[in-house]
Amino acid sequence: MDKLRTLLLLLASLGMLVAATPSSAVSVQVLYIIENHSLVTYDVDVRTGTATRVGSIPVGISPIQLFSSPNTRFLYVVGSTAAGETFIFAYPTDGRGAPAPVPVQRFVAKQLTQLVVHPSGKYGYALFSYLDSNREFNSSIELFTMNPNDGLLANTHKVEATFGPNYYLQESLFGMTKDGRKLYDGSSVNFHSANGTVYSYRLVDPATGDLGEDIPFFDGSGYANEYQRVDFSDDLIVDYLNAGYEGGPLYIDVYPNSISPMTPLINCTASMLAVCGDEVAGVKLDPSAQNVFISDLSLNQTTVAHIDLVSSQLTASATVAGIPRVYFNPDGSLFFAASDYGVDIYRLQPRTGSLVLGGSIPAAPGAFILASERR
Repeated sequence: MDKLRTLLLLLASLGMLVAATPSSAVSVQVLYIIENHSLVTYDVDVRTGTATRVGSIPVGISPIQLFSSPNTRFLYVVGSTAAGETFIFAYPTDGRGAPAPVPVQRFVAKQLTQLVVHPSGKYGYALFSYLDSNREFNSSIELFTMNPNDGLLANTHKVEATFGPNYYLQESLFGMTKDGRKLYDGSSVNFHSANGTVYSYRLVDPATGDLGEDIPFFDGSGYANEYQRVDFSDDLIVDYLNAGYEGGPLYIDVYPNSISPMTPLINCTASMLAVCGDEVAGVKLDPSAQNVFISDLSLNQTTVAHIDLVSSQLTASATVAGIPRVYFNPDGSLFFAASDYGVDIYRLQPRTGSLVLGGSIPAAPGAFILASERR
């Protein structure tokens, strides 16, 4: 009997310990929307796909970019003022992801166009771009540090890379690998007989955040009215090719993410999946890289195609009306379809590509959107 009583007391103590675990340990799926100079925060239930509005604050700048620290304890708004100045506003967030009404930092960032955060939360890579007096493009990547305790940013003024001057090519950043070992960038052209992007990466020194040399790995550029639509994950590259008036089949290829891959893992033409032979506005991999969202201009719909590498097939698993802007939460369990009328929220099953519509929320046309997770 004494042993039983001791066991019951132990279980009760464990139960009290679990109950006493602070709520901050619970992750919250958060959706941020900037519209009409207001930053609105929603918490999203992954079980139902419904959103609850939890806050709204005024933002006194016209947004350029919205990003967060890896745990979303700090939210950052890049934007410009009416006087043409560019700032980064840093906001701490509460347990539901809602930002404080007043930023803890207003950081002047002249000519900043993008900032990519390292998964460690220790570094940021800022792309500064401008047109010189000859109307040529110039860009540089500078290393920032991020303080995980107070969210403050600091520019080390260490130039990690420079681009230009060039009349044709514009530089962009395309995120990082999940392990933070690579920073992706690309040079894009849209001039007379050439268009598209050549994609590259730079290796990251985890101890210092410094970047290595530029390593091109995929050419997504074309000629005349030929065009490609490309997206990639740590492991895969998805490439849609439209040969334009020169003719030839339209197709979507899935390659391994390697340097200049030559043989696709999947070659999808209209005979495999009709959308592969249609006019496509864009392709987007979900975070699991098990599904590709294909924006089909021919049918004015978005097709979810499940990637089966075993059978080398793309299989349609769901469709969404129209050509919405595509966003996902970090683990890919939620898909956000943003249109001029609002944001539809779907529960996504990455292993099958199936969708279940949850809730919808209003949003103005062109609203800035970020889906994140507060941990």
